[in-house]
Amino acid sequence: MGIELYGVEALDLCSNSKYLKKNNIFYIMGEFDFPRFLPQVLAQNPLKIVLEKKHQDLVNYQYLVIVEDVRKTYRCDVEKFYSSLLSHFTHIGITGTKGKSTIAYSLFRALQSLSQDVSYLGTMGFYYRDFHVPMLNTTPGLNDFIEILKDLKSKKISILISEVSSQGLMQERVPVQFYQHRVFTDLSPEHLDCHLTMENYFQEKLKFFQEGKHYKAYVLDRSSYGERVLSNIEAEAYLYGLQRNSTFEHVELKDDLNGLRLECEREGQNYTFETHLTGFFNGENISCIISILINLGFEIAKIQKAIQEIPFIPGRMEKVSSFNGAFIYVDFAHSSESLDFVLSSVSQKVSGKLFVVFGCGGDRDPLKRPLMAKSAQKYADVIIVSNDNPRFEDPSKIVADIVKGFTKKASYQVILDRKSAIESAMKELDQGDVLLLCGKGHEDYQIIGNKKEYFCDKEVVLEYAKSCS
Repeated sequence: MGIELYGVEALDLCSNSKYLKKNNIFYIMGEFDFPRFLPQVLAQNPLKIVLEKKHQDLVNYQYLVIVEDVRKTYRCDVEKFYSSLLSHFTHIGITGTKGKSTIAYSLFRALQSLSQDVSYLGTMGFYYRDFHVPMLNTTPGLNDFIEILKDLKSKKISILISEVSSQGLMQERVPVQFYQHRVFTDLSPEHLDCHLTMENYFQEKLKFFQEGKHYKAYVLDRSSYGERVLSNIEAEAYLYGLQRNSTFEHVELKDDLNGLRLECEREGQNYTFETHLTGFFNGENISCIISILINLGFEIAKIQKAIQEIPFIPGRMEKVSSFNGAFIYVDFAHSSESLDFVLSSVSQKVSGKLFVVFGCGGDRDPLKRPLMAKSAQKYADVIIVSNDNPRFEDPSKIVADIVKGFTKKASYQVILDRKSAIESAMKELDQGDVLLLCGKGHEDYQIIGNKKEYFCDKEVVLEYAKSCS
């Protein structure tokens, strides 16, 4: 049995020719290669082809539906056509510049500890049970998203945690109305491209909170953009964080390099949540997770245990080794603001020296490069500038841009080969020191030219540590 749309009974909707079958409606959108793919589409005799007016002369087919915005049309049609499938899931979505990967992945692991069959979809890939596969985009296209949901439903999985990107919202890839829990972490220009102003960027994020009012919103308590989100929604809203927390009357953070402890008060009762994650920002992230879990109906005693069992998040202040009495962390920080954020948090806890290895990606905003040097110099005792993903740029040119940000009194080295840079830093480590490897995070590759070459900061650390044991 199909569903009626545009006067025909369709068995499926499709925007990717590789999924197209008989009795489908096909949507032409994005950078569609008409000479290459249109013959494949026409060979399947779709019930209708939906496309924008500017493309109608390129398609000689009697069953055309002409629309103003095919992406928006496709999303609306998908929400109607797959309403039953979408409604099968408890959808939890996290958007913002910082924190969304940590909150999403940590919540996924916490729910697993609570014996829930749950899936995660985001920057670090697609996870459920023991399955993991990398994803091309943080937020997949709707066609791929629906295929993922069909697969999850067949496996009896009913909770999906998704990172929601501004690009995904801009391109109408998110069935917003089906998200029962929506998180706003904060906004910074870290992922801003040349086509967006900060205001445009915010307005794209805001879309995630403006459809419907029967959902729960979670907003970081110290975010000025979060205040604007709150003023634009009708949903039940919860502030999370260390300053103004809707779930607890009082929250106190105790944090060192071994982990953090949240001491919270709720309805006259005191509760303690412990995790080996570190940094005040992870205190905020954990407070968000606790709020969501309480609203999902879990008992606080069980939540406490689940929080304690959250593993390190791949590439997000991930402690990878203790070496010569020093701690070594891998972090994804790849902008001046995020580098400043991580280094400032760690520097307060280091009894010895703070080391940092970082670089900047090629073919990306060169203006941030000297700013990263300034952030590193502000907090680190030993700085090594190295390769990140040079792409098609000359690594020496990238480094030259970075070092312009150092003052004359800065103590830094340039070691372009990243493996050599990491090993050189490790040789100098002593009791009480901390080494931060920034920029690559969970990535296990370097992009050099048009090639992805295998490279993993974490593996370099572990192999060197093993060779010294």
